[in-house]
Amino acid sequence: MKRYPQVKGPADTANAYDAMHLLARAIQAAGSTEGPKVREAMDKIGRYDGLIKTYDPAFTADNHDALNENDYVMVHFTEQGEIAPVKGK
Repeated sequence: MKRYPQVKGPADTANAYDAMHLLARAIQAAGSTEGPKVREAMDKIGRYDGLIKTYDPAFTADNHDALNENDYVMVHFTEQGEIAPVKGK
């Protein structure tokens, strides 16, 4: 949030923001919006410093998910209506 102050919280869809930037990079690398060319270019994006995390690389020929189990956390709504991590016992 320090890097992108316009993002006020999870409701601002940081995950979708990262996804669209990754897709834009793939389209640019492919020089096309044709599905097969974009899919091939996804594996060549390399490092991207996103809002959610640094993707390094975002995708590979064997890994088509930019996020993995280490990128998720359980959350809940606080009494103030904010989203906060669930703390373990």
